[in-house]
Amino acid sequence: MLYKFKSKITGDVIMLEANGRHVLQLIGKDAANSAPGIILPEQMPAAIAALERAISQEEAARAAALEAALAESRDLPPSDTISLRQRALPFLDMLRRCEQAGKEIVWVADAVELFFLQIQGSGRVRLENGDMIRLGYADQNGFPYRSIGRLLVERG
Repeated sequence: MLYKFKSKITGDVIMLEANGRHVLQLIGKDAANSAPGIILPEQMPAAIAALERAISQEEAARAAALEAALAESRDLPPSDTISLRQRALPFLDMLRRCEQAGKEIVWVADAVELFFLQIQGSGRVRLENGDMIRLGYADQNGFPYRSIGRLLVERG
């Protein structure tokens, strides 16, 4: 499964399930289920700070492990894993740009829900407090409307 983060300001950010869930947990969002969610502009400074803090902690832990290995003449710890900084950088950029523009970020982890949001152009997202908000596509993609039903009939 994938997490897809969308905003009106940036391109989409797509993460594998484990990485998306980890990032959401770091910023204090409920990632226990695959329900869609939203990050409001007023929540973004805290989310940015939480991610930057987690990145600093991971980098400090890696540096300490490296220093300890060198001090004890042990083999260096493997560094073939992708760091949180590398994984979170596109999402951090999205957060910063959306905060500056005052626009929210919405995510979906369910491919079917994402499909219907994109095809229908609207949907609902439940906030942490239980409120539901309606999302609507409020722009044009530059292409004329084309009925999916008609396309399926044409293709047989």
